[in-house]
Formats: sequence, structure tokens, C-alpha cells
Amino acid sequence: YGVTMDITESRQAEIKLKESQENIQKVLESAPVGLAIVDLANAKPLLVNKAICDIFDIAYEDALDLDTRTIYVNPDDRSRVVQEMQEKGRVDHLECIFKKQRTGDHFWAVVSMMPIKYFNTQAVIASYLDITEMKEIQREIVRARDLAEEASHAKADFLANMSHEIRTPMNAIVGFSALAMKTDLNKKQRDYVRKIQQSGTHLLGIINDILDFSKIEAGKLSVEQTDFELEKMLENVSNLISEKATNKGLELVFDIGKGTPNFLVGDPLRLGQILVNYSNNAVKFTEQGEIVISIQVEEETDRDVMLRFAVRDTGIGLTEEQIGKLFQSFSQADTSTSRKYGGTGLGLAISKKLANLMGGDVGVESEHGKGSTFWFTARLGKGVVKARKFMPDPDLRGRRVLVVDDNEMSRVVLSDMLTGMTFVVKDVSSGKAALEEIRAADEEKQPYDVVLLDWQMPEMDGIATARAIRELSLAVLPHMIMVTAYGREEVFKEAPLAGFENVLIKPVSSSTMFDTLVQAMGGQRDEARDEEQQATPLLEDLGTIKGSSILLVEDNEFNQQIAGELLTDAGFQVDVAEDGQKAIEMLKKRPYDIVLMDMQMPVMDGVTATREIRQDERFQNLPILAMTANVMEADIEKCREAGMQDHIGKPI
Repeated sequence: YGVTMDITESRQAEIKLKESQENIQKVLESAPVGLAIVDLANAKPLLVNKAICDIFDIAYEDALDLDTRTIYVNPDDRSRVVQEMQEKGRVDHLECIFKKQRTGDHFWAVVSMMPIKYFNTQAVIASYLDITEMKEIQREIVRARDLAEEASHAKADFLANMSHEIRTPMNAIVGFSALAMKTDLNKKQRDYVRKIQQSGTHLLGIINDILDFSKIEAGKLSVEQTDFELEKMLENVSNLISEKATNKGLELVFDIGKGTPNFLVGDPLRLGQILVNYSNNAVKFTEQGEIVISIQVEEETDRDVMLRFAVRDTGIGLTEEQIGKLFQSFSQADTSTSRKYGGTGLGLAISKKLANLMGGDVGVESEHGKGSTFWFTARLGKGVVKARKFMPDPDLRGRRVLVVDDNEMSRVVLSDMLTGMTFVVKDVSSGKAALEEIRAADEEKQPYDVVLLDWQMPEMDGIATARAIRELSLAVLPHMIMVTAYGREEVFKEAPLAGFENVLIKPVSSSTMFDTLVQAMGGQRDEARDEEQQATPLLEDLGTIKGSSILLVEDNEFNQQIAGELLTDAGFQVDVAEDGQKAIEMLKKRPYDIVLMDMQMPVMDGVTATREIRQDERFQNLPILAMTANVMEADIEKCREAGMQDHIGKPI
């Protein structure tokens, strides 16, 4: 007889186990990443999917016999996996290097592990995502970035070197032409030398545009926050553009809106840079008429103010298509523009970036053939207002002032300013009309106390008008003050001879106008302001520093001669050292009041020399200024770090 056993239940369990394994296998196969269930006891896979076989380049049967402890290229990677499993009970997205089983090639994969119980076995389910291609892309990105940085450094070095190499001979061109203008030249020679100066200044502007644009590309263009006076900034702008406007017969008008604060916090140099760029363009594209620079308050809080600066011209104007091309790098209204008028096409792009850095924007309004208005806004802090007496004394209220100017906008601006000071104001547009008005007022026993005369007017200019006024048989001769946009030397020479008591250079601020009128009429003036507004010739009154000793450290003979003559003419005592080592030796022999230090010199450069000088206690407070053609931000920072107090860029 045999023994019979019922194994139905056992067979059913086996079938269910096999079905479960097959279902798990199907789940693994559906995953896009390599998956394996690994026995913790011997580190061998219990189950794998096709994706993991492809990743590790191994047959399915061989994969089930693989010791997973041997698949790591770097033992440290396996240690990290084990450590994370022990500390966290799981592994999350560790990047490791593995090797292909058939070829031995290395590849990158992200591994994650989670402990599970696989039926009765303690196991982990491990996933492997091949990231070799992504790693290669990252390496390419890093290589490209490194190459870009190298190229950027090379470009910066090239720009710095080219800037230095161009500025050095330019210093000679600008400097010697300035010295030549101080000598006895005939009319033709003076015209030649003036044109050399203008060309040098134009070339310098192009170089500065290129350097500023390179700073924009490098993200290093910045603005400062310093206290400044709006009036002084506008005076600087006027000095830079008035001659160009006058030479073309254009009237330059400044219109400062009522309530515009004078004491501000911001970057006056960058504000002036935008205004000069706009104004130069306005002069360039305008053949007749006027250039009006206006400033208005757009927004105001207790702490700051948003100002709108605008430059309006009566030039050729722009089409809609041309406007669309503006404020872009290397772009002008059209290609014929650069051929006819010149320019790099960088100025407006730089202006836009500067306005953005100052919390503002830029824009243009134009009508083809009728002129354009270029504007920008800037948010500026409110500065500390200096206390001053502004309203006239009681006996000055109601005094009569006549404004004589052929430009309507100029008359309006000056008249509004004077009316706000409680003067009684009338304006006329010509010298002839002024003579008639003054004669009539004298006959009516209401003479004018002051006459403000423009210099350049058709038919009869300011000088001729003033002489004619003096020839009138007046009971009371009015005080005469010239108001002009261009302070030419001949104006300062001729004005007193014609009877003018003062010459005001546009833009004329309210405070300057007030002080000048009060002084002319014998009233009490703001003494502090008066000292500040003294008319200055080519060289200011140097006061106590005149005769000071200067050590000029410069290796270039041309630059030695230019700086030496300019400083000697100004009343200073100048000694020259041709390199840093020589400068140190000369300082030890005798004291100097200040050192002007070049950067690039043979034997010992200026930065090294300054560091050595500062190590001597005797020279801790000696003023040392860099005077160099190295003008990049990094160069200026080197000078400061070495102990120099300031930096003057060539050409001077």
C-alpha cells in the first residue's frame, strides 16, 4: 500500500508566490530606471529589471549572481551609501561612479535605496538612474564658463592695456595743445590748436564709452551715493557743451522747475554723463534753434525725490522706426547717421543702464523734421539744505529788472526766476528794443535798476547794447549784468570795458542770480555764497597752497613736461622722479607737500613705491595721488589699497 498526501494547499501557495514574483517583476519592468531587489545577507540581487541590465551592461542571469559590493569604482562611494543607510535607514539620491560589467567603462548614476521585506527575506530595493550624459553637459557648461571667464579676463586686460596705451599719447596731445593755447599764436594757429584739443576730447569720449560698455557687460557699472548740489552739476554740464552750441549758433537754455531741490544725494558725475550725452546729440543733430535742458519733480517723499531730466532740441527729429532702434548697444537711428554725424552708438545704451541703476528710466519723444526730447528719470536722496537768506531786503522788493535775450525760452526762464524773488520784471528780444524800453522808462521816472543782457544776439550783441545804454542821457544808469551760455575769455575781458559789473554763466541758479543782483544794488548778500561764487579766471585763487612743493613721479618725458609746466605756471614748485625707486630716495632727502604718482614705470612701479613710502612713519599722512593712464576700476582699487588718497585719470 502507498501513502497519499494532499498537497493542494502547498501547490496553490507556490502558484501564488510565483504569481506575486511575476507581478513584482512586471512592476520593476515598467519603471524607466534600473531597479533591483537585493538580499542584505549576501548583497546579491533577488530580482532585477531589464533597465538595470542595460545600465550595467550585464546579462539577466549574470545580474542575479552579481555581488553589488563590487560595482562601485570609488570605495568612498560605497562607504557613503552604507553610512547613509545606517544613519537614516535609507539612501536618497547619492551620485556615484559605477563600472560597466562587460567593458569596465565608468558611468555616473544616482542611487537610492529603501529597506523592504521581500517575502521572508530582509532586502533593499535599489534604483539606479544613469546621469552620465547630464554630467557631461555639466562639464561642458563648466568648461564653457571657464573659457568665457578667460575670454572676459583677456578682453578686460586688452581694454585696460589699450586704454593705457591710447591715453598716454593723448595726454601729450591734449596737454601740449593746452600749453600751446597759452602762448602767442596768430588767429590761424589758434584755430588749428583748438581743433586739435576738440579732436582729442572727442576721442577721449569714445574711449570712455567703450570702457563703460565693457563694465556693463561685466556687470560692474555702478553709481555712487554722495551729497551734491544740482546747480553745480548743471554748471559742469554747461561748461562741457556750451562752446559746441555757441559755435553752431544754438541757444542753450536751462529750465529748472519750481520746487526742485538743489541739495541731493546721488551720483552727480553719472547724472552729468547722461545729460552731456543727450546734449551732445542734440547739438550734433540741430542746425538752428535752441537746446533746452529741463528738470522737473515727478514724485517726492520726505526722504527722496524722483526727478525728470529732459533735453529738447529743434533738430532733425526721428521717425517711429528710428526711435525703435535707440538705447540699444552699437545702434544708431540708421547707418547713414554714423557716416554723417559720427559716434559709436554706445552713448544711449550706457545712459539707459545708468538711469536704471539710479532707479529711473529713459525715453524719447520726437517728430520727424521738428526736433526731439530725450528724457530720463532718477531717484535721488534729499541732501542737507544749507541755511541761507533768500528773500530780498524790504528796500529791494519791487526793484525793476529788464531781461534782454533774443531767445524766448531764456526770457521766460529768467523772468519767472526774478518774479519769484519779488522783482518787477519786463523782457525784450533785442538790443534795439532794450534801448527803447530803457529810454521810455527813464522818461516815465520809472528807471530800471538792473539790466540782464545776453551776449550773442542778432544785429546788436550784448557788448554793443551795453555801450549804447551808457551813451543814453539817462537820469540813472542801470546796473548791467551779462548772462551768457559760454564764458569765453574775450567776454570776461570786454564785459568790464563795456560797463558790465558781472558776468553770469548759464545755467544761472536762483541763489547765484539773487546774490549777484543784491550785490549790484548794494544790498546785503549771502557772504558764504559770495565767496563760493567769486568769478574765477583760468586758474583759481590757490590761496595758502600756492608755492607748495610737488614731487611728480613719471617716466614719460612728454608727461613730465606737460605736468611740470602746468603746475609751475600755477605757482607750484615741482621736482621730477622718473621711477618709484627714485621717488623714495628723493623723499628721504627733502620734504614734499604732495606726490603725484604714475602707476606703470620701470625699476619700481607706483603701487609698490606707495606701499614702501607708507611703511615709513614720516610719510603716513603725506598726500599721494595716482596720476595715471590706468583708469579701470581694478586699477583705482589697487591705488587705494596701496595707500593713495585719490586717482586722476589721464589725459589731464
